[in-house]
Amino acid sequence: MVTNGVAVSQHAKIDAAGLRPLLDAVTVSETAGAAKPEPAVFRAALAELGVAACDTWFVGDHPVNDMAGASAVGMAAIWVEGHHDWPSGAPRPDASIRSLGTLPDLIRSAGAPR
Repeated sequence: MVTNGVAVSQHAKIDAAGLRPLLDAVTVSETAGAAKPEPAVFRAALAELGVAACDTWFVGDHPVNDMAGASAVGMAAIWVEGHHDWPSGAPRPDASIRSLGTLPDLIRSAGAPR
């Protein structure tokens, strides 16, 4: 997970939601020293996971902070529609979904990122 905010607050939210066991890594902008959409925060997450951007999908709901940021470092950008309008003229994401529940089907149908 890559999230913007204060580390203590973001980690508390993740723990309260019970998400921690589902995550291999959490990169918080305060700790990384950069915030989405800055490439550095995405690179910090990739380094923590030990994976290449070209082998990674980034799933998010914000066209600029999530999609543009992930694309800038070479990640496949998967947009969760319905939370933010897509900016006119902005490059489209690699794929889009309406809910996280459809993500497993997208993964199965695609096989692997790019």
